[in-house]
Amino acid sequence: MGITSRFLKEQKRYTKLDLINHFNLGENKSISLIKKLKEYNILKMVKQTAEQKDLSDLVDTDIEIADVESNNSQYYYVPTFVGIIIVNNFVLKIYPKYFLNDDKNDSKDKAEIDSKFKTVIKVLEKYNKSKEQIVKITNNTAEKSFFNLLALELFLIKDYLENGTYRNSRNITEINGSGEILWEKTVNETYAIISRSKPYYTELETIKTINDNSDFIKRLYECVLTTISKNIEENDLLELFDIPKLELSEEKLTNFGDKEYVLYKIEQELRVEFNTRKQMILKLLYAYIAKQSYSNTVGYNISMFGTNNFNLVWEDVCKKVLNNMLDTKLKNLPIVLESKYQADQYNDKTLKLIIDKPLWSEAIDTKNIETFEPDLVTIKDDKFIILDAKYYCPKFENNQITRQPGIESITKQYMYQLSFKSFIEEHNLCVKNCFLYPSDDISDFNKNKYSFDKGNVKLEILDSLNVDLLPIENKFLQASIMYDYYLNNQTNFDFNKISL
Repeated sequence: MGITSRFLKEQKRYTKLDLINHFNLGENKSISLIKKLKEYNILKMVKQTAEQKDLSDLVDTDIEIADVESNNSQYYYVPTFVGIIIVNNFVLKIYPKYFLNDDKNDSKDKAEIDSKFKTVIKVLEKYNKSKEQIVKITNNTAEKSFFNLLALELFLIKDYLENGTYRNSRNITEINGSGEILWEKTVNETYAIISRSKPYYTELETIKTINDNSDFIKRLYECVLTTISKNIEENDLLELFDIPKLELSEEKLTNFGDKEYVLYKIEQELRVEFNTRKQMILKLLYAYIAKQSYSNTVGYNISMFGTNNFNLVWEDVCKKVLNNMLDTKLKNLPIVLESKYQADQYNDKTLKLIIDKPLWSEAIDTKNIETFEPDLVTIKDDKFIILDAKYYCPKFENNQITRQPGIESITKQYMYQLSFKSFIEEHNLCVKNCFLYPSDDISDFNKNKYSFDKGNVKLEILDSLNVDLLPIENKFLQASIMYDYYLNNQTNFDFNKISL
């Protein structure tokens, strides 16, 4: 059976009939697939209402528990994942909610989504390296625990491309070889010619270390790499993950003996191998072989690469690209500090640590007391810039707004500004306070390819405090440009390009 590949859009509301028609697997298989995706928290269900149809986020209280197989046409099915899901011979690619494209299957639309989605995958991989692994080899959810084949395959291939094959070496001794001379062995086991009271040896025992290309584990490793490369190719994912096809071995797994024997050999190697990287490879090989049948099929039939929390990825992109200074020591900030902040008690203080904590009358020690923590604060020239990476898709239409951040986000953003009010005034800095949204709406980037603004938001109730609080700007950043900076580790972003 050939591979079937489909796109879905994160947070889009689908009816069951929408998904059945979209998957095009037949009703029974499609319902079975929907059920599987729901079991693993990739799809969630909400009541089918006019209000829900216009939303681009999901609130836990809205989630319904219902039987997928029943006639439940009153529900929407909502993807809450960004990344790739493989179920048997079905590949599901779920792209971020800010993509403008609809999830059609026509070639032009698919090619455009594929190109942007490939960049998203690279961003996920980079985020994965800097944080915990996005989807672990063994993945546990509230309902299920499963073996994640795709995560294992990608880890092994990426490791091979970075570090090369698994090598075991062995020492061999030679007569007059090119290696190190074994003087004790030479003196004890060969004859010397004595000349002028000095011994001369015509045969020298030498030793050298060579890579053992016939080593069992090395051969097994290269066989597994070749097998999983073929598997990824068959799922049409080589180009998406930007990895080459690997053809390292012509052997089959069956050439190495039955499963129990192969696992025993890996266990033996683990007992004598203490190199950290090789230990990891051995453990992953063991997991692969333990779950792998020798008919090249895996007993567990779902695996994935991606995240249920793409908001954290967007936050990390903004922090890295826009040079977050929250954890920067005051003395290292790009401003001349007022004398108060040059005192000894501020030596190890960061911007984050000068935010006041709540005072509890019965608690002197504030170490474990939480306070406000902005996403991102940076200082550029004479500007104190407070930014909040918002993974929302606000929609402005007919003098109305939908899909916007909630009142708690607005309130907190004002409190961040108040938290730094003294520091800002003492250093004569101007304030910029903004929400940052990802976008790929090319039509809105005509004047400035980096960003566009859509007004602001303010709380008039705060005017009664008689403090100078500016409205919070809505700033939409072109996601593809932000990703380019992020992937290339560039933090020299020109804030003038986004009017900051």
